[in-house]
Amino acid sequence: MNGYDHKLPLIMERILRAILNFKVDEKRFEIVKDLAVRSLSDWKDNEPCDLIHNYLNHTTKDKSFIPTEILDAADGKDLRIINYECVNLNIC
Repeated sequence: MNGYDHKLPLIMERILRAILNFKVDEKRFEIVKDLAVRSLSDWKDNEPCDLIHNYLNHTTKDKSFIPTEILDAADGKDLRIINYECVNLNIC
């Protein structure tokens, strides 16, 4: 695999340009959000071991959220999750 080193700056430039020029498609965002909300709203129907795993992570980790808290954030009722992610990603 020789001969690709000289193209690394070009690849990096294209990747960074794509990231910097990224535009969110509102329709696609709503579709993905709807799928995530549907998936999270059924979390209580999971196996008991999965539920225990969710609550265990919530109690032992410094910053974790159970699905009901994430659903509240998706509905706009609780902004703690959104603010935490926003600060972590340095986009606020």
